Amino acid sequence: MSWVPEGEGILDMIVRRSLLNRKLLKVCNAAVFYSGQTVQIFAKPGNDLGIRKRGEAVIAKIHLKRNTLKFVGKLPRWTQAGDLLVVESIWRKQ
Repeated sequence: MSWVPEGEGILDMIVRRSLLNRKLLKVCNAAVFYSGQTVQIFAKPGNDLGIRKRGEAVIAKIHLKRNTLKFVGKLPRWTQAGDLLVVESIWRKQ
């Protein structure tokens, strides 16, 4: 079973994940997000396994100057640079 897009929903891509804080991500444009927003995290495109959903996360705080997002709780396992942040309910299983 794979995931397919139902429309435009990709908000941003992860630039870097903090090694010290498991709740913090650097993104390209933090201004497209808001506190309390639920985003889905998908494995970076181009892997041989197709697009894989890593899980969901809720944004707790946004730092616009640093382009960072702090999340409520830990991020999904294996979240890494290059992964996509997608608006909830845009992707469906096929």
